[in-house]
Amino acid sequence: MSFKYRFIISFVLLEIFFITLIVSINFIAIVDSSNKLINDNINSKTIFLEDLVKVPLSIYDLATLDNIIEKAQDDTIVNSIILLNTQEKIISSSYKFEDMNLEELIKIKEDKTLNFKDKVYKVKHINIKEEDTSLGSMYLVFDLSENNQFIQSNKEKTLIIIFIEILISTILSYLIGSKLTNKLTRLSNIAIDIGKNKYPKIPYTNTNDEIGSLSKSFVYMQENLLNRTKKLKDLTNKLESQKRELELANKEKDDFLANMSHELKTPLNSINVISSVMSKNKNGNLSEKDIHNITIVNKAGKDLLELINDVLDISKLEAGEIIVNNTDIDVNSFFTEIYDGFKMQAKLKSINFELICDENIGFIHSDKLRLKQIIKNLLSNSFKFTQQGFIKVNVKKNDKFLDVRVEDTGIGIEKEKLGKIFDRFKQADGSTTRKFGGTGLGLAISKQLVKLLGGNISVESSKNVGSTFKFSILINEDKLNHTLIEKTKNKNIEKNRKILVLNYDPLNLMNLIIKLKNDYIVDSVSTSKELFTNISKYDFDYIIVDFTNLGAVDIIKLKEHEKKIIAIIDKDSTSKNIISTNFNSYFEKPFKEEEIRKLIS
Repeated sequence: MSFKYRFIISFVLLEIFFITLIVSINFIAIVDSSNKLINDNINSKTIFLEDLVKVPLSIYDLATLDNIIEKAQDDTIVNSIILLNTQEKIISSSYKFEDMNLEELIKIKEDKTLNFKDKVYKVKHINIKEEDTSLGSMYLVFDLSENNQFIQSNKEKTLIIIFIEILISTILSYLIGSKLTNKLTRLSNIAIDIGKNKYPKIPYTNTNDEIGSLSKSFVYMQENLLNRTKKLKDLTNKLESQKRELELANKEKDDFLANMSHELKTPLNSINVISSVMSKNKNGNLSEKDIHNITIVNKAGKDLLELINDVLDISKLEAGEIIVNNTDIDVNSFFTEIYDGFKMQAKLKSINFELICDENIGFIHSDKLRLKQIIKNLLSNSFKFTQQGFIKVNVKKNDKFLDVRVEDTGIGIEKEKLGKIFDRFKQADGSTTRKFGGTGLGLAISKQLVKLLGGNISVESSKNVGSTFKFSILINEDKLNHTLIEKTKNKNIEKNRKILVLNYDPLNLMNLIIKLKNDYIVDSVSTSKELFTNISKYDFDYIIVDFTNLGAVDIIKLKEHEKKIIAIIDKDSTSKNIISTNFNSYFEKPFKEEEIRKLIS
């Protein structure tokens, strides 16, 4: 319900309440006053007549009694008078009471009010005594109809007055409410327009009432908003100008860093290559001190190259020049490869290095190069700051994300410094940089790369206890090429096939072995003894055997593994018939390598 109608209804209800209350009180007062006057009049007349008839009644003067009754009838309020002696006999009366016969009336022995339609009567029964002597009794009937009609008429007029007052108050409240709400609605719409950055003309500013005060407040508010808007626009323009200047300066800085880095990398690569070659001292013309110094130069060059690469990466990330190149990644193979790359480092430092990767993850669709960079950064930090204990890498699937957790028992980080370690050129403190080296860019780069791959990175750490870095990246399962994945899985199955080769003839088989090693796990032996030892210890998918120098006993033993044997025989061998009869797969020298590869695949 709108304010207008709430105001009108409230106003009318209050008017009805107070008008009804006031009029009701006045009406009740009038009725009470009228009834009191009537009762006083009746009582005074009753006493007067009682005193007047005592003497004539005591001497039984009927003429005087008739005269008194006749005179009393002159009063309009007195309707009827009946006098009775002590034997209840009527001795004088004037009876005009049409609504009840005389016999019924004299049966009434008490004062009583009688109502007949629109007429009202009051019957008074008086026992007349002189001291203790009973003289008789008298009935007086008073006609109160006129007074009752007056009260009823007054009541009707009062109700009409109440109705008229309510009607007038309703009309007035509607007019006042409409006028007030129209003003408030207009001011409300103006407030909405001001909120929408419009500048309407504000009315009612010349009035001296509350609406005028409100309008003046709106004017003041509008002026303030105009001033603030102007200041904000000026400030925004200034900030935009400063932003453009900063962006230009930042671009120039990034361009300078990129150009400088590229310029530095060329001579630095030469220094690293030459120092690496010289440190090997193949000609033996360098002293141990020279080799030591050259090794220091080589290490410093590699550190500087790492710094330059980090600076280039961070510049590209900030400039948005890093392009995400997503491909399908076999998670287990990917992390196993990284794990193998750090195993030697863990062995040298006597650190327990562990990879826990859920085999059910399968493939993800992400940037392989950038993901490897993130993990290598985290593992490099762990190995740098961990002198003993363990380093664990835990990989698992979490709905649409791949969760990676790198945990170590390194030096740890103080809690108050955790918030800064992802900033550029920041490490826990200066002593860390001096003691362990590093640029402080690795974690900043990792954070940006994780964000680029649709995830986030966090850290938990305690000083002298260790650190746990956790990051997640999108799996992008809907973008996986399932046909290519199936082919990759089949290729991996083939690559895991184990092949044992008995190589009597290096000239014929060495080339085959080299090519097979590109796709399979290949072990090579040169004697029959080694051949049977390996067969007994390990399970092979295929066994390629050169039968040139094998005796009958060895051939019989190999018969047990007929399905796995690929036989190679000389064209003119005496054992040719035996071998061709007992083994399904055999090739004569010279053979085609493609045929053997085709058989295996």
